Amino acid sequence: MKPQPPSKPQAPEPAPAPSVRLRALEPGDLGRSLMWVNDPEITRFTGTLFPVSSVEEDEWYRRVLHDPTQRIFALETDGGRHVGNGGFRDIQTVPGKAELWIYVGDKSKQNAGLGTAAITALVRFGFERMNLHRIWVRVFAYNERALKAFQRCGFVQEGLLRDDVYRDGRHYDTHVLAVLRQP
Repeated sequence: MKPQPPSKPQAPEPAPAPSVRLRALEPGDLGRSLMWVNDPEITRFTGTLFPVSSVEEDEWYRRVLHDPTQRIFALETDGGRHVGNGGFRDIQTVPGKAELWIYVGDKSKQNAGLGTAAITALVRFGFERMNLHRIWVRVFAYNERALKAFQRCGFVQEGLLRDDVYRDGRHYDTHVLAVLRQP
């Protein structure tokens, strides 16, 4: 019997990419959202400067629901867990563009690929359901994780707003990135 050569160790199977479902942000989601928009670890990346009250959160929600230039979504995992929010603002049907915004508020789900999955879902929705041609985003220079996620999703840097934001006692640049719908 001929000895068998030692088998090569098999690389572990890559974990399946997480998926995110977009659904309407409901009044019942506002408690979680309020907690997230008041968390300094999250607001450092969203640009929120001042604490938000429940009255302000409710008013924002009602205002956005009736604003044709905005669309908001809850980000939900396959298991139905609300992990963050995202959407579009400054929607312009002609020429077909909008600014995208997103945050994963559930800290136990951060750094797990959900941001990239949510960006992909939002871009797909914007191009396929809203007939957008250009989707753009602003990302603070110190948010390297978000910059990489948007670049993985096909966003290209179009500009740089120098010393645009003031955080932690100093000014930072803001990157402007966009992705265009391909024919």
